[in-house]
Amino acid sequence: MAAVSAGSDSTALLELLVLAARRLPFHLDGVTHVHHRIRGGEADEDARFCENLAARHEIPCYFENIDVPALARSEGLSLEAAGRKARYDFFDRLHREKGGLIATGHTADDRIETLFLKLQRGEGPGALAGIRPRRKNGVIRPLLPFLRCELRAWLVSRGTSWREDESNSLPSHSLRSSVRALVTPAMTEVFGPDFPLRASSTLDRLLEDNDFLDRQAETLILEAALPAENALDASILRRSPIPLVRRALHRFASDQGLPALPGRLVGRILTALHSSDRPRSFSAGEGSEVRIDGTRIRVATIIDRPASPMFEHNWCGEETLEVPEASGRLRIQWIRGSRHTLLPSAGSGVGWTLILPVTVGRNAVEKISAFDLTVRNRRAGDRFRPLGCAGSGSLKDLFIDRKIPRERRAGVPVLTSRSKVIWVPGVAIAEAARLPEGELEALKLTWEENR
Repeated sequence: MAAVSAGSDSTALLELLVLAARRLPFHLDGVTHVHHRIRGGEADEDARFCENLAARHEIPCYFENIDVPALARSEGLSLEAAGRKARYDFFDRLHREKGGLIATGHTADDRIETLFLKLQRGEGPGALAGIRPRRKNGVIRPLLPFLRCELRAWLVSRGTSWREDESNSLPSHSLRSSVRALVTPAMTEVFGPDFPLRASSTLDRLLEDNDFLDRQAETLILEAALPAENALDASILRRSPIPLVRRALHRFASDQGLPALPGRLVGRILTALHSSDRPRSFSAGEGSEVRIDGTRIRVATIIDRPASPMFEHNWCGEETLEVPEASGRLRIQWIRGSRHTLLPSAGSGVGWTLILPVTVGRNAVEKISAFDLTVRNRRAGDRFRPLGCAGSGSLKDLFIDRKIPRERRAGVPVLTSRSKVIWVPGVAIAEAARLPEGELEALKLTWEENR
């Protein structure tokens, strides 16, 4: 079956499969389409387009109508993540009921977009390998060797139309659409139009290396397993190569039913494993935590842990603003320089350092008062416009997009200036904090976590 959204990639997929079925020993069983209930009449037109495509080729069309916004709210997901879950749940069900394979229209462009999204999350080499040609549930991606522009040119040459989802090219729609509209075009302009194909060959090699290392990590888990305690032997992990231990921790947590562990969390677990024998606990999402007690590592359920209280700390000019509720502190330093010289030390502002320009005030008291800086945790109704994005969204959606576990969100530090959110350390910087050109006086803000 062909999974068709009505866009150019999946339309080309269906047309190519129809041609291939005439020459190769396989049968095209039908078209699948998921209506997400997001784009109103436009989505209805997409569904009719897919139904007409299937009718033209005299094959059945299998529809799934899912309230994706409701699914996103109930499971704490972004719309993009909820839509993906809805589609793959549908594919899983079709595969169980009818067998066979389900082909999707992912291209080399999708693979590179996914790579950039994984990079900004700081994920490991396994995740960076990105979209696989085949999934375990019968989903295949035969168009990965092709560029989107190639498929569109082929459709145009045949006089075949498709439908456009304009939101896919709007930077404000989602992080993926921002990458599609801004990042990928810039990369192809610098490195050439075939950049996604050349980069895909690197990802293929990453997949091969990743599969090998995963098998080694599984062997390590078997060696370190303490089945009676549902734990791993810490002494075996300490004398094993760190890259394998990192993968073993990811796999062990997954086997316990936890969501994917953030790379930064795994780094903290590894540091604790090698630096001290004293007991440590790390929140791991889904009401669970990873515990190290010197001899073993295990996943435990958090019982009767009180909800995180609201906190708020105002900056009054001190060099260090302690925020114990967020297990860290804000270091503040007055600096001077140009945008060109200051930015390298600040990174993009998405990380753990932010540069804020001084715009008003004749003396320190006036400048401090003008900034009106506060470190607090999230509040209902918080809005945020990430740097480089055209529109704003809720802070809750930002946390969901960045895959911050629900139980950790109340402890994430949020920096406001004059009551507006301008920075979430380690997560994102606001467009309002963009540095102007020229010489300027500024504050250098650095978030430090307790160790």
